[in-house]
Amino acid sequence: MHVKIQNLSFQYGNHTIFRNYSTQFPAHSLCLAPNGSGKTTLLRLIAGILVPQQGTITLSDDEVFRASLFTTNKLIFDNISLRSQFKWIQHASNRDELWLESRIAPFGLDAFLDRTPETLSEGERQWAALAAVCTMPADIYLIDEPLKSLDQSRIRQFIKILADRIHLGERFVVAGHDNSHKPLAEILEIISLPSPVPTDESTP
Repeated sequence: MHVKIQNLSFQYGNHTIFRNYSTQFPAHSLCLAPNGSGKTTLLRLIAGILVPQQGTITLSDDEVFRASLFTTNKLIFDNISLRSQFKWIQHASNRDELWLESRIAPFGLDAFLDRTPETLSEGERQWAALAAVCTMPADIYLIDEPLKSLDQSRIRQFIKILADRIHLGERFVVAGHDNSHKPLAEILEIISLPSPVPTDESTP
């Protein structure tokens, strides 16, 4: 399984992020790049949240696929319990309770399932939001800076969760901007982005 990008061009206003960019990488990859390099934009383009001015993005040659995107630790509602929000995911996915339990059990959320996101610490919110994104059924999971605000115990736990899910055939593309995400290279293949388009070439 692979993500294939052909002749991709995208810009915000007059600022060009990608120009005629083509690449192919496994659907279990880690993109380590500095802020401003376009990695979050690329995840949003793969997810279909953003639409390129030119080019195509396919998953194993399919142009239509389901993506679950994580770019923030914000859940759906700040003032509704995590349990209710995961129940919503279950019903929206047309799955049963056993399916939901199997998806969230590896995250060990029992201690705060009955709490609302607004009462959680930064690290707890990050963990719960990651669990929510990884619970949703998808053909590929696109995750931006997942280890931010996590302690070492949860980092190891997340790596194990991804390793187990990849072993089952699920696909993850993860992006991070610093060395704190290098531990994920144990299970993901590191990829690089093209050099940024020079500022004086960004305006047509």
